[in-house]
Amino acid sequence: MRLLQLKVQISPKTPLIKDTLNISEIKSLTKDAQAPVAGIIGFMDGKRVKSTLKPLSALKSQGFEAAGVLKLLILMPLLGIFNIHSFLESSFASLSLAKKDTFYRLLNNPLVDWRKLYFGFVKHFLSGSQALGSASPSSPRCWVVDDTIGEKTGRRIEGVGMLFDHVIHRYVLGFKYLVVGFWDGTSFIPVDFSVHRERGKDKKRPFGLRLKDFRRQFAKTRPDWSPGKSRIAELDTDKISATIKMIKRAGKHGIVADYLLVDSWFVCDELVKFVAQSKMVGHLVGQCKNDKRKYLYKGLEYSGAALKKLLGAKWTRCRTLKMQYIQVDVAYKGTPLRLFFTRRHGNTSERLLLTTDQSLSFTKAFDIYAIRWTIEVYFKESKQLLGLGNCQSRDFDAQIAAVTICMMQYLTLAHQKRIGSYHTIGGLFRECAQRATKALLNQRILGLMRQLLQEIEQVFSIDLDETMERLLSDDRFNSRLTTILSALTCDDHPDNWENTIYDKVA
Repeated sequence: MRLLQLKVQISPKTPLIKDTLNISEIKSLTKDAQAPVAGIIGFMDGKRVKSTLKPLSALKSQGFEAAGVLKLLILMPLLGIFNIHSFLESSFASLSLAKKDTFYRLLNNPLVDWRKLYFGFVKHFLSGSQALGSASPSSPRCWVVDDTIGEKTGRRIEGVGMLFDHVIHRYVLGFKYLVVGFWDGTSFIPVDFSVHRERGKDKKRPFGLRLKDFRRQFAKTRPDWSPGKSRIAELDTDKISATIKMIKRAGKHGIVADYLLVDSWFVCDELVKFVAQSKMVGHLVGQCKNDKRKYLYKGLEYSGAALKKLLGAKWTRCRTLKMQYIQVDVAYKGTPLRLFFTRRHGNTSERLLLTTDQSLSFTKAFDIYAIRWTIEVYFKESKQLLGLGNCQSRDFDAQIAAVTICMMQYLTLAHQKRIGSYHTIGGLFRECAQRATKALLNQRILGLMRQLLQEIEQVFSIDLDETMERLLSDDRFNSRLTTILSALTCDDHPDNWENTIYDKVA
């Protein structure tokens, strides 16, 4: 039976390239239904994702289906390809008849509501996770907020500016990506993002650029009602206001959390007031700068330093965390807070941990705040594996599209990691690329065999079907052909598949 299947695969009547863009062609490259790429395509074929992508069809009256183009863009890094040019130059280009303009028209279209499209992916992920029941019921649900810099190379990119990078301690050209993520007890889920720049104090150098460079930036006209227009307007909004809007927007989609986790930059009057009055989040937990802001304690106002001095050396030792802390309940502009002055054993540097939940112990508050590290892991994995911030297009609409697609890719990987036995996103990512490359090579080998048989048929004027029947009846040829086919379809040792093929055929 296997030999008959091979005969069908290498028959000249079987086309290698379909006439339309069909994502299922990638899925058909692997016969293993449990392969990660197959699971990821299955996630994108979910009912909620399909209904979310339906509005894309209204953007095209002819040519390739926009939803299919988007799915292919999402799959590219999983095939080991990180830009459109590399895809069109690779062996995977035969999976699609679409050329570069097909992809760029979608990315540069200001009418695409990328935020709405992405929310469909998030809701599909959450609904699937609830069905799995794998989230820990004891772990709190948390909003996690932070920003990162996407470095750019061209000053003509629309809206780009100079930003101070606190990691490398120098100014770089780029955007700031503000991300609001959701921790559901098991997985970190990037829910929404906005892109920002910094105007700077020097009016002669707007956004840190020379006037000549600033005026030469790319610009295009967008309809006032278009999603692209509203996204570029977010460039100059402050990050606290953008954070609050994103949490409110997610709340309208039914996503609520027990805690909001932020670092010291985000702890401010506006955010504390929002959490105290909001129904989308229960309490705030975050590090706070020990600055001149005043806290009400026993009817009097004290700064953080004065308050610690008033409390004296009443440090409590926490053996579990190997830390010391001072706990005190205060009020800040009418909002009850619990403060923890903390320091490590043998370390004189001190930090201030703040929460609006006065029922939390120090150990519990510290464990909850540690969940904030998940967003740092997300930034690291997205930049190293998925190319977050690598888009160098001059069109700001393409910049928004690139970040959104990166988040979609991360979400599909997180879903597959959750339902599979994978310890890290990185391990899953490498397996996806490895399996896809192997499967494509196998397809190419079969294609070369088909072309070779066509040439033999034409040169020697023989009947191919009759020749195949005679060859398959020969025991020696039958045995060697079975060995080749088993090598091409072997999925047991993905790390050594090249050696497996060569060893078996030799």
